Amino acid sequence: MFADTPEGIGPELVVGNNVSLVIQTRNEEETKRLFESLAEGGKIEMPLDAVPWAQLYGMVTDRFGINWQINQE
Repeated sequence: MFADTPEGIGPELVVGNNVSLVIQTRNEEETKRLFESLAEGGKIEMPLDAVPWAQLYGMVTDRFGINWQINQE
């Protein structure tokens, strides 16, 4: 899945970063492992936390400049 990036949420919008890839996970261990792996050498935009639509959700820009959203069902 991919998603557009609304203004005011996540990284500053510039040409090329206005979409992000979304990974749906099923358990906390997998969620944290993926998030920490993507954050290594990158930047955490929104730390993993509980949100109304997911048990855990976070946003990260990896070391290659790709934006990711990790969403635990």
